[in-house]
Amino acid sequence: MKAKQTIAGQGGSRSSPAPRIVLLAHLALVAVWTLVSTSYGSELAVQSLAIFGYSDEGTQPTSLIQGSDGCLYGTTSGGFRTGGLPNDTVFKLSPGGEITTLASFDLTGTNGCCPGALVQASDGAFYGASAWPNGARGSGAPGGIFHLTTNGELKTIFAFNGANGRSARVLIYGNDGNLYGTTSGGGTLDYGTVFKLTPSGEHTILFSFSKTNGINPTSLVRGNDGTLYGTTSDWIGVNAPDTVFKLSPGGAFAVLSSSFDSGPARPWSLVLGVDGNLYGVDMAGGPNRFGSVFKMTTAGAVTTLAQFNGTNGWSPDRLIQATDGNLYGTTVAGGPDFVGWVSSEDGFVSSGAGTIFRLTPGGDLTALASLQEIPGNDVLGLLRSAEGVLYGARSSGEPGQPAGIFRAVSAPVIVGLQRIEGQDVVSWSSFIGGIYQVEQRTTASASWTPVPSTIVAASKEATLTNAVSGTSEQYYRVRLLP
Repeated sequence: MKAKQTIAGQGGSRSSPAPRIVLLAHLALVAVWTLVSTSYGSELAVQSLAIFGYSDEGTQPTSLIQGSDGCLYGTTSGGFRTGGLPNDTVFKLSPGGEITTLASFDLTGTNGCCPGALVQASDGAFYGASAWPNGARGSGAPGGIFHLTTNGELKTIFAFNGANGRSARVLIYGNDGNLYGTTSGGGTLDYGTVFKLTPSGEHTILFSFSKTNGINPTSLVRGNDGTLYGTTSDWIGVNAPDTVFKLSPGGAFAVLSSSFDSGPARPWSLVLGVDGNLYGVDMAGGPNRFGSVFKMTTAGAVTTLAQFNGTNGWSPDRLIQATDGNLYGTTVAGGPDFVGWVSSEDGFVSSGAGTIFRLTPGGDLTALASLQEIPGNDVLGLLRSAEGVLYGARSSGEPGQPAGIFRAVSAPVIVGLQRIEGQDVVSWSSFIGGIYQVEQRTTASASWTPVPSTIVAASKEATLTNAVSGTSEQYYRVRLLP
């Protein structure tokens, strides 16, 4: 028998899917995606790549980036265990979820602890922010900046003293080879700073914040001309405006938008678009204060692009722009488990586990997936690889709840089937490096059995050849493995 067909499968849900079955010339095929995936938003399968500890005891991811080699790198900050010893690292995460520790922070406090804000330099080395450098311990210690070489040598290159800043929150690597960052406190009035740091550790305060122009800077981006843009948020409640600001290379500071003048009420994440405009999320924007996504010119003109309604997300916290021209982000709450405000020991809190969303240039907002199955709460880092795979890190939301790192990819869809001389050739959509398991059965009611070998995809379409007997009817499905 020689038959050749190309027919499309249908994606199914995580729990007991009722997938579309196509029968043609005694061949049937069905595509499903399983594992830690979600039926909310059919475009993405969400998987847990790594599980960390709990907010009261265990290690927490504090930052996540993609390295120049395509692997993921990040930092962890541990809770204080018996004896007060931190459990903190810089780690490498393979696409398959294997974690390698690159550096552990000295328990004596020589290089501080609680690392975060990891960035990679052009030479492959890493920089990041830490707390309590040079042996100084206590909640008021201002922290520092560390350097990690490619051969694993870790050292503090700069220590804050409070007057020049405390608690670095954001760190970026400029195209001039210098580091730029923000501190949440310290500076002239102890409301935070914007600073510049050379690789040798020479520190310059570029700006100190006050109650009139914003406090506690929460994001920072740098344009090709050296101009810095960022956001501030009065989350401690001292009656300061939430702002979007601009800082020129010459040191001229300007507030582009203020919540006191109808600007975004809680801007949190900011990106500089390829079109030269700023894009950001307002965690409390919109008529119901569920949050919004806005566009802003570098002169400060604001346009609301989309608003959240709870079911598609609540309180957006991360935003990135991908090479496909779309914006992608995450929300703290909302999604298919959204039921409005719910009571708790601390009063009323938002409901829902959060979503991953996409916003097209035309303003079409789509919740691609729910984060219900992924451990953690707030998303601390979000990135999208060249293959279109989204990665993120979540912190533990409450004592007893683990933290984790997740991956969100397009669900595998069977796109073709050929039967040639006793062999079935199954093809499906994939991403490079993805590991897939093809399963088969001979009747619609039979149990699924795996084809002996798994497939590691080398392109955007993967293929498996399976020997069959006679002209038997055959069903196939494809699972994405972690």
